[in-house]
Amino acid sequence: MPHGLVGVIAIFLGFWGLFMNWWAFTEILLGLVPLILILSGTVAIIAGVKLVREGKSEGKKEGKKAKKAEDSLPQFSNMAVAKSTPGSIVGYRNFKIITKTKETHNVSSFYLQPEDGEALTPFLPGQYLTFQLNVPDQDKPVVRCYSLSSGSTNLDSYRVTIKRQEAPHDLGDVPPGKGSNFFHDHLNEGDVVTAKPPKGNFYLDMEATTPIVLIAGGVGMTPMLSMLESVIAEKQEREIWFLMGVRNKKEYIMREELEALASQNKNVHLKVFFSKPGIEDFKDKDYDFSERISVKRLKKLLPSNNFDYYICAPSSMIDEIRKDLEKWEVPKNQIHYESFGQATIKKAVQPKPVPEEKSVQINFSKSSKTIAWKDSYDSLLDLAEDNGIEIESGCRTGSCGSCEVACTSGSVIYLDEPDYEPEKGNCLACVSIPKGNISLDA
Repeated sequence: MPHGLVGVIAIFLGFWGLFMNWWAFTEILLGLVPLILILSGTVAIIAGVKLVREGKSEGKKEGKKAKKAEDSLPQFSNMAVAKSTPGSIVGYRNFKIITKTKETHNVSSFYLQPEDGEALTPFLPGQYLTFQLNVPDQDKPVVRCYSLSSGSTNLDSYRVTIKRQEAPHDLGDVPPGKGSNFFHDHLNEGDVVTAKPPKGNFYLDMEATTPIVLIAGGVGMTPMLSMLESVIAEKQEREIWFLMGVRNKKEYIMREELEALASQNKNVHLKVFFSKPGIEDFKDKDYDFSERISVKRLKKLLPSNNFDYYICAPSSMIDEIRKDLEKWEVPKNQIHYESFGQATIKKAVQPKPVPEEKSVQINFSKSSKTIAWKDSYDSLLDLAEDNGIEIESGCRTGSCGSCEVACTSGSVIYLDEPDYEPEKGNCLACVSIPKGNISLDA
């Protein structure tokens, strides 16, 4: 209690002193203001510097985390993949055929939308879809690749344009194309097909501005049309020469669409080549030149050789044009190509080689499996699939590079000279067999 009384007296005396000497107290406070401002400013500067340092440190940590996360993703050194979106899906996916359109007597287009209603995976113009088809009377699904013929900016649906592959008359008992005939004879609007997201190494660089020459041989026009539509949709002013080569008017695929695109865009130059014009085919109306596409003609059409050249055609046509372009001093990095053809035909062109050793073992290091080679297998890819070992595949003719796999020991024999050149130490599983004992990184 005495302590409380003393406290009350002290407070009373303090307030009385302030009241009696308030002018002196005010002067003291005014004198302290500059000192308080200096101290406050110093504290603020120190705090600011500390925050900046902490921000940089945190940024470095986040950067390391992001780099670590990026490094943990699969690296695709050879396979171009379009930028993903929330709708991107990996692996096989079901698509409903919403429209089937007959383009010519043996070519039809199929418009596809995802059965799950989710967004389409974006793609680069020139890429393809890999289908898994349940063809009747086949022991296992038939895998085939077909180029997308629609522009890459139209993500309402995919369009694949497929030519029916008849049995060749000059190659004995080689059967007709299993995949193409299944599409034409068994698939209709409302049916569902299974396909992987778009991929492929043959595609147009949409960020470039260089002039381009698109050379199409027959149904090879499908990726070329995708490239053309994509450039036009992006309103690019790139100079485009589209060279279409077919035998006659009956094989002129999507003529109306091509002619409309050329007439509506001054930067597009369409030239049509008929190698065997029919009696109802008229020059300057149906076609421009009654000859095959050649570099000799290109020299007369183009102002210079300074173009990027994209070619999709049969292998023989590509080989001839590519060699002549190189003779014309076109740099190799400006020549891009992809061949096509029925897989069974390519296999039948020459006798199948056999391993040099009698007993051959194939080791698949990632799968921890070692399997004996049998002559009944058509390729290393065939052996892998038959034994549940997953190797990416696409064209199955050595053209796309999808099945490229590291060969860590041993070597292979190619069934046919592949169009795609794998990196040193790698092989293409779809068109090769083991030379002897071999180890693959699969």
